Amino acid sequence: MDLLKGFVGWLLVRDGYSPKLPTLLRAHGHFFSQLDQRFGSAEQVQPQALLDLFSVAGLRKHHLAAQYVCQVLALEISSEAKLEHVETARVQAILQEAESNQHGEELFQFNRWLIQKGRPVRTRRIYLSAAAGLMRSAGISSLVQLDEQKLRLHLDKVPGSKANLSSLIRFAREELDHHIGMPRCPRKNAPEPKPVVQLRSLMKKLKVAGDDAALEDLQKAVAIAFQIPLRAISSGVWWPEKREGRWCIVSLDEVVKCPPALREAVIRWHSAVRSSSEAS
Repeated sequence: MDLLKGFVGWLLVRDGYSPKLPTLLRAHGHFFSQLDQRFGSAEQVQPQALLDLFSVAGLRKHHLAAQYVCQVLALEISSEAKLEHVETARVQAILQEAESNQHGEELFQFNRWLIQKGRPVRTRRIYLSAAAGLMRSAGISSLVQLDEQKLRLHLDKVPGSKANLSSLIRFAREELDHHIGMPRCPRKNAPEPKPVVQLRSLMKKLKVAGDDAALEDLQKAVAIAFQIPLRAISSGVWWPEKREGRWCIVSLDEVVKCPPALREAVIRWHSAVRSSSEAS
């Protein structure tokens, strides 16, 4: 394949006068070397194959080279495909760590069971992470060693994991013939988490401010609600965007749909960012 040669010409047209051009070529040389080693023809270069070879992080690192290849070969790597790949890699990392900790076999079975049930990869990652955390916490190598007391002790330490462990309990019952009752956790009048208090206060402030709401307050509300670092919001790593008639917050790797309660804040954030760009 002559992709590297074409990339050099593409860069010369695009950045021919840039003093950084030699550095750019050296930085992306390895990208094209890997392409040549893996693929015998341009027809073999497909979006999923690129993700498998370089990962989302690798494509981001070689953004210009990936942009050129996708442009020349008429490929499109969707945000959904990137997110799927990232979550799949996280699932594999959980399973590999579990295997090294001597409780991987049943988690592999649990993962296959979740696939058979049609669970999306993100859901599988959440359930597998919760299951691995339980087995580490309980000090067990097999789910047949799990009893209600050990499960209760774990839930006392990690009460938020109860919902994510219900599928594991069902798996143990259906596939291992091991019946474990999910303990009933007594209601506690625990103080509200700090992010909830902060978000409620900000939402009241934004409601009062209306269209005059400060951009910083809008970004803080989004950051808290979606548990994204504020610097990633304010620097533009994440941005508001309307897709298929619904407001979302978007990055290069993920698309997160906006819940109705935050719709107005996201719309105002979008307007404030646009106004700021037009003013500058």
